[in-house]
Amino acid sequence: MLRDVPDRWRSLIGGAVLLAAVVTGCGGGERQDGGARATASRLGLTRALPPTYERVCEDLAAYAPKGAGTCPPLVPGGATEVQDAQPFSERKGLRDGWVSDFTARSLRPVGHWRFAVAWSPQVRELLVTRGVERPVNGGGARSDCHWGTVGGERVEACQVLPYEAGGGADGDHVAYVWPHGRATYVVSVHGPANGPRARAMMEALIAEVAAG
Repeated sequence: MLRDVPDRWRSLIGGAVLLAAVVTGCGGGERQDGGARATASRLGLTRALPPTYERVCEDLAAYAPKGAGTCPPLVPGGATEVQDAQPFSERKGLRDGWVSDFTARSLRPVGHWRFAVAWSPQVRELLVTRGVERPVNGGGARSDCHWGTVGGERVEACQVLPYEAGGGADGDHVAYVWPHGRATYVVSVHGPANGPRARAMMEALIAEVAAG
């Protein structure tokens, strides 16, 4: 399935299945739970959610319709600063989405990561098509995107255009995009080296939504 995918994407889309399974702890059991904690720790991720992040998730749950208000339950550990967390827009027709930006000191070299969700085609177009896949300020250039399977779901992984090339808020990020029912979720983390973290966070989100 991944025969035509460049080598640098194999570990992000398909080659990290074992890693993601351990991170999410699928299948239960003490041994797997211990492995999940150890692997999350190696990645600098935690399920002990920072209070600042929890408050954002509470606001999202109160704002979003049923089935679109779930935050990733696995996030970068340590002190977390909320840069932005609000509905996509206050304009009529563009309120059906949520964007949040965070800075986590545990991430290197840049601690910026994002979580967003859209539940209308209009907001999805702006958030994903014009924000991740083909950034509006990129002069028509496209991010390096490939489709694969994460947590049993069809997910798109993108190395977004550099910020200086018009990549915008997700510039230089590895972004995972998951269309699910009426909602489309996006998890992105700055820097190619953080690709495994973004993937693990998306895998955990998929499992959380399935369990809910």
